[in-house]
Amino acid sequence: MDAQLDRAPVGYVILDKEWNVLEVNRTFMEMAGLDDPPKKVRDMLTVSGWVYFQTFFMPAIELHGRVKEMEISLRCRDGRMPALLSAAEASGCYECAILPMPIRGKYEEEMMDAKREAERVRLETEQANSQLMGLVQKIQNKQDELIQLTEQFRELASTDPLTGLANRRAFEKQMDRLAESPYAVIALDIDHFKQVNDTYGHAVGDDVLKRVATAIEDLAEETRSMKGIQLYAARIGGEEFSLTVETASETAAASVAERIRKRIAEAGKPVPVTVSAGVALRKTGEEPALLLKRADEALYRSKREGRNRVTVGS
Repeated sequence: MDAQLDRAPVGYVILDKEWNVLEVNRTFMEMAGLDDPPKKVRDMLTVSGWVYFQTFFMPAIELHGRVKEMEISLRCRDGRMPALLSAAEASGCYECAILPMPIRGKYEEEMMDAKREAERVRLETEQANSQLMGLVQKIQNKQDELIQLTEQFRELASTDPLTGLANRRAFEKQMDRLAESPYAVIALDIDHFKQVNDTYGHAVGDDVLKRVATAIEDLAEETRSMKGIQLYAARIGGEEFSLTVETASETAAASVAERIRKRIAEAGKPVPVTVSAGVALRKTGEEPALLLKRADEALYRSKREGRNRVTVGS
């Protein structure tokens, strides 16, 4: 230890974070009347001082990294001695300066005060812990609600609210996911849908859209179960629907489109409708936008050639 620090007019003690005494200066040894330096903090303190130290000093120094001033009761050769303790964390240890105070009486009163304060802190701590646990539970409940809402929002953001199918945004993401896989796109449109709305009203028109969506979903499930071909269906807007068919076979994709066309045409209730479809098999390295354009062109060809038919794009 530095000679000046060893002879400083205040006691100087270095503690590690396990509350072992690493170093003390000569002033402290003389102040406490000790021949050998203490090994542990509790060896330096009276019983009441140790309780007080654990109750206030330990939490304060660990939380704030310093304690500006605290009264302690030192154990010394002649009994007990009140002192002021200041401490700060440095280099992973606690450096403490100890200044003796004039001898005071009423040690019993001091001890009782410390005991009462410790009891008060204990009760307050228990109460705070109880409140904290309640708060933690509330936060957990709110987090669960937030997760649920997030899932709902995510679903809403990717789902067409009328039909329950995926929306255009989700369909575009699906095409991106299939970038390294062979697949085809089916573009599908309800024939003369404007006439349905004009003749029967929008409520019936909405029912037709939902009926078409259900037919597509049912056939998609059957295709997955029977042939192992994955279909992903979306309502793109208005009376337009699109599907991805995970296959390298143009014939297989056209067959799916034809089955959808027949199922819708044969339903006939409550309002008979038909659909036209265009099919395009993705070419190697083809961008999604170009693939969609080819499927749409095939769809328009179906429309021009009389509707209620499937056309395979070139």
